[in-house]
Amino acid sequence: MPFAVITGTATFVLQYSFASLLIATAGAHHNMAGLESLSFASLVLTAVVIAPLVETLLAQTGPIHLARLFTTNPLFPILVSTIVFSGLHITNGIWYCVYTLPSAIVYAVAYYFRLIKDGSAYWTIAMLHAVQNCWAILLE
Repeated sequence: MPFAVITGTATFVLQYSFASLLIATAGAHHNMAGLESLSFASLVLTAVVIAPLVETLLAQTGPIHLARLFTTNPLFPILVSTIVFSGLHITNGIWYCVYTLPSAIVYAVAYYFRLIKDGSAYWTIAMLHAVQNCWAILLE
């Protein structure tokens, strides 16, 4: 739990710093991925509970386990997971995919090495993702 809280908070800061850089240099903009029309309770349920559970399964668990079948080099599974996570967000536009890259990298690296360390990767990364999304909701 402390790992998820600290890393989730740090990832939030990293992603928002990256977003500021994108806005300043490329004129990109960030949106709430269509979630702004939800009630606060629905937003929390979607962004803090459902999205982290589903996206961890689709973007880290599946791709990393599958990619590890082909290589022992950690870079390939991390790259595949990063691309899948960012790609899941294409419906919000290309800039949103780019915007999610810092989080995608952190989630993939953390998942891979937690998996190698003690196998607790799924719940750790889902919690990390939930913490980051919680910060985003509170500060938006």
